[in-house]
Amino acid sequence: MLLDDRRIVLSLEAICWCTAAMVFFQQTEFPSAIAILPLLMAVLIHVEYPPPGSGVGAVAEAAPDLTFEEEHAKYGAEVFDKEGGLLKGHAYVLTFLRKTPASLKQMPRLARLSSGCEKVRSTVHFVAVFAGDDDAGAPQVASKKEQRKAARREDAKLAAGMDASPVVLMATDTTGEVWKRYMRKHGCWALPHCFVVDRTGTILWHGQANRRGLVPSLKTIVRQVDEKTIAGRKGE
Repeated sequence: MLLDDRRIVLSLEAICWCTAAMVFFQQTEFPSAIAILPLLMAVLIHVEYPPPGSGVGAVAEAAPDLTFEEEHAKYGAEVFDKEGGLLKGHAYVLTFLRKTPASLKQMPRLARLSSGCEKVRSTVHFVAVFAGDDDAGAPQVASKKEQRKAARREDAKLAAGMDASPVVLMATDTTGEVWKRYMRKHGCWALPHCFVVDRTGTILWHGQANRRGLVPSLKTIVRQVDEKTIAGRKGE
């Protein structure tokens, strides 16, 4: 089950834990009920903070058959190879979400983070991967006011002869294969969910888009792909 809002997740967890506590207190003696609480807390921590074995450190798989938004198709062809494989030496932030208001609330934040990586935009790619079974239309990434500001920034880039590629490329997983290789394979169920892949093609971090671990992992991949940093590691 995929959930689009962190508040829904927390509410469901609270209901489950309260129900479990009531059952134990009613059906068992008080000491026995108290003894089981540490186990319940351990399960909760495991669910909230998955261990590295859930995908961190694993090789990131290809992302085939992604259908990019019309205005992003040109740039999408430069992000992956013809088979959807990750480009060698490039880093990725793959965000999986649905076209729902709750999920799309995180898109402006992702756009801001991507804008902060502007100097390494050619090698650090932000891609939003929408579920192929969504019936909604094209997602609204930001408010009209924010869109106008973004348009003015892009116009300024064009006037200066700079690259005006979208800060976050949007694509649909038409076959469901990409979601299978990332979300289902690594047991992810809350949305939106980010996978940060470093320049070696390894999953450096993954978690919900509002987790604090996202920003430190972004700083790591930026340091990896920065030209000065790479030039200083000729021995690698």
